[in-house]
Amino acid sequence: MKKKLLLASFIIVALSLVFISGVKGKTSSANGDALYFRGKVYLVAINSGAAELYKIDNTKITKTATINAIAGDAGCQDFIDAVLTIDSNGLYIVLTDGKYIYKYDVNDPYNPVLFKKSNDNSNDKYLGLGKMYNQIFSVSNHGLRIWSDNMEIYYTANINNPLPHNIKFSQQGSFVFNINNGKLEIYDAFSQKLLSAINLAARDSHERNIYNDQTDSSIYLVDDRAVKQVDFSGNIIKSFKHTSSQGYDIAYVPGDDHLYFSDGIGIVKLNKSDLKPLSWIYTEEFSGPSGLAAGLKVVSDNYGEKIFVFDNYNIIILDQAYNKIGAIAIDNNNQFCLARESLSLILDKPAALAGEAVALSGRGFSPEEILSIYLSDKKIDSTKADNRGRFFKTITVPRFNPNILEFKPGKTDIKILGENSGRTYSVNFQIEGMVEAGFSLSVNKNRALAGEEVALSGRGFNPNEYVIIYVADKKVALARTDDNGGFSAVITMPEVKPGRTEIRVSGENFGSKNYSIDFTIE
Repeated sequence: MKKKLLLASFIIVALSLVFISGVKGKTSSANGDALYFRGKVYLVAINSGAAELYKIDNTKITKTATINAIAGDAGCQDFIDAVLTIDSNGLYIVLTDGKYIYKYDVNDPYNPVLFKKSNDNSNDKYLGLGKMYNQIFSVSNHGLRIWSDNMEIYYTANINNPLPHNIKFSQQGSFVFNINNGKLEIYDAFSQKLLSAINLAARDSHERNIYNDQTDSSIYLVDDRAVKQVDFSGNIIKSFKHTSSQGYDIAYVPGDDHLYFSDGIGIVKLNKSDLKPLSWIYTEEFSGPSGLAAGLKVVSDNYGEKIFVFDNYNIIILDQAYNKIGAIAIDNNNQFCLARESLSLILDKPAALAGEAVALSGRGFSPEEILSIYLSDKKIDSTKADNRGRFFKTITVPRFNPNILEFKPGKTDIKILGENSGRTYSVNFQIEGMVEAGFSLSVNKNRALAGEEVALSGRGFNPNEYVIIYVADKKVALARTDDNGGFSAVITMPEVKPGRTEIRVSGENFGSKNYSIDFTIE
């Protein structure tokens, strides 16, 4: 009862200023967590289905224990995720094998003792674990659950994600953050209502970490273009454009005046007040040319900061000067149990014009199998599932052809077929009417920062005429059409007020056509 009253007290707090602390940073294939406890830094890593515990004393790394999964009717027969937590009785590791949650007492790090195992709920398939301060939450096919210190469930929410580590709680539990299909969704934890959905620049779907600032209720995140500080409505307060084409994790130690982010090709330390870079290191300097700086975690001890970088095959440990303390090789090739999760298919939009892009994501297929994509029962594309049976793919709605009646405007469906497993899943979809015949205006991205280049192309104008290109009614470029009335140009986004606007192209000759396309300045 005490825990239930505690939950009620923190989720009723209306829009309190909170922050995320102690959350994990990792890729989809290297799971682990790190924290500081009684003068030492501890790291837990999932390796070949077992949980390995390490103690780090300055530059000395010691593996203290290996916890093997309990044989039986577990969902995976192997552990798939782990977090470290501190409660009133000391240090614990919480693990899941897909069917059960286990809590181990590791106050003696050389002798882990099973404290408690969750009750069997055969309908649940746990996908991952997280922390709300030091309270553990799980993500399953049925949504979120927060667990008490005694391993009892005292909160549930119908919020889910095929990438479970993209779900975060604010420290006091007032909000749930869910990075899902290129959007940061913010939910009120008490009512479970969606408060806002912030668009991210995301080429594909992978694990990302955010930081919610306690002092001003802003959110720090890194997408595939920039590190951004945004408010709860998605308005950009500050930004820093990175040089990579991917964004992964934000890592921060509460109270510091700086933060770190990873973008695959390296790690950068930023001044928190203005997002200006203070220092950086390239991934190849500590992980070799094939390394990927994805998951990121920073912990402070008596010697300074310890930086944990999770790539596909290693956990690399650096000190605050980026000196390499050591690396732990991770083998997760046997972790295929998450392919048993329920089939699902999610579209980023329920309807689209012919020629328009639609982003698909799904799960529940066999690991690394070929997936065929059908529209109106006609195969239009294919992709490959990852080692968890999940996929992300962007397709283009075919243009209507009188000889191919399947693609005519109207109600239809999109279907995914696993070529090896035979598993199939479909969702309703609407092909909308065509745009004006003979006309098109397109960009290679629909969002950009001021100063960023955007490729623009169009057709349907008069042959061999000059066209003027405007952004937010500001003239930015001049282009000349070809013999067929088409053109292409690269434009630079001007310094204008951030927000939704339009790119407009107008023929210079009298009576020429005038077309526009929606765009967002970040």
